[in-house]
Amino acid sequence: MDDATLLSLACPEAAGVLSWLFEYRKAIDCTIERIPFGDSSEWALDKRRSFLGHASGRFFTIHGFRGASNYRPTLYQPLIDQPETGTQGFIVRRVGTDFELLVQARTEPGNVGIVQIGPTIQATYSNYTAVHNGKRQPFLEHFHHPEQHGGTVILDTVQPELGSKFLKKWNRNIVIETSALAEFSDPMFKWVSLKTMTRLMNIDHLVNNDARLVVGLLALTCGDELFDGSRSQLGELVSQSFASQTGEMFTDVEQARKWVELVRSRVTMEAQRLPLIELPEWQIKEDEISHKQGHFFSVIQVQVHAADREVTDWDQPLIDARHTGEIVLVCKEFDGVLNLLFHAEPQIGNANGVELQPTFCFDNEGDESLPDAIVALLNDDRFVDRFTFEGSDEGGRFYQCVSKYDIRWMQPSVKVDLPENYCWLTLAQIRTLLNQTDFVSDEARSALSLFLTSAFSGQFQCELRIDAA
Repeated sequence: MDDATLLSLACPEAAGVLSWLFEYRKAIDCTIERIPFGDSSEWALDKRRSFLGHASGRFFTIHGFRGASNYRPTLYQPLIDQPETGTQGFIVRRVGTDFELLVQARTEPGNVGIVQIGPTIQATYSNYTAVHNGKRQPFLEHFHHPEQHGGTVILDTVQPELGSKFLKKWNRNIVIETSALAEFSDPMFKWVSLKTMTRLMNIDHLVNNDARLVVGLLALTCGDELFDGSRSQLGELVSQSFASQTGEMFTDVEQARKWVELVRSRVTMEAQRLPLIELPEWQIKEDEISHKQGHFFSVIQVQVHAADREVTDWDQPLIDARHTGEIVLVCKEFDGVLNLLFHAEPQIGNANGVELQPTFCFDNEGDESLPDAIVALLNDDRFVDRFTFEGSDEGGRFYQCVSKYDIRWMQPSVKVDLPENYCWLTLAQIRTLLNQTDFVSDEARSALSLFLTSAFSGQFQCELRIDAA
């Protein structure tokens, strides 16, 4: 049996959600066809082949960039330049001691499976201001003016997009609690309990990247409440980590913040704009912009028909990666307090240099060598438990781009000689750092979301093997 079948047998609500999503997938009228750039009705390379852009001058453009750094070889690649802050968020309601989230069956041309479970709203500024002259986003006013719709803001934070693909791009992550939609019903939307949502997030390619990120931030915000009173050893360790501003490396979060700022001062990367045609080792063909050696990714153009979207027919560029990303997050207990291992590193598209990345994050951007201690850690099989997951990147900009997440709880006996620019952080320290924009990367927030939801749903059960370790 696959994961979805096993979950549906164990959880009736999950079975209902899976049935709803799979039926929606079968019923949706959606086609995606790759086309040459010259066949696009609205997108084109400029005459000098400097950038790829939309006829309106809105949405986004794709430019070439040179990444000049003081710690690694110069790199050259395209980036998505989208100087807008998008909105991704949930409307939630309380049912007893649990939340219910209003989820959306979200159709995106780049999704694995085409339709995945998304947040209540998922929109760029160009989308919700209807530059495309399409239908208006549902619930937009609930997020822009929650108080006028009986809503209470639980979470509202601006966080960065992938710095490896976007230039200085942010999204607003917002969760609104309301009781005003009790009678709402629509085939595209469904109320799902948070506990069931955390279980669904453990299934590959089911919950989309935007929903995963917002649920993770909600879990970080409400972690004390979610894990309080947990009877499992893991739940108690997570609760203790949420309560501990003192960790293995830093005595308080201010010390952690200053450490990140110090790394920023000595490890730099600057993005310098270049015409696409001048990118070394890159080529512009009729139907793709790609690296000559097959590294990084390519830019392709697709024609889309999706009957349930604001505009039913359009074409657009998508990033098409030729590899599977690898993301590893290492967890370890120190004197009864859970700590997680992060790497402070800049990416070419970051607005403020260094951000906290997971322990290991491979995105095929170059041949940066890893410190010997991290290589040894990644090859060490002395872990108490391990949770692996394969997820799609955001399907509105990426064509079936997949990352494999690997969350490892290491045995206490594993010693790590911490290399420069690596740090241990508690969940309390991470939560406080998230109050400041550009400290915790997109990849790290996604890995944290998977760790917390797998711990909360019982998928990650380290206590089952601790005594035998």
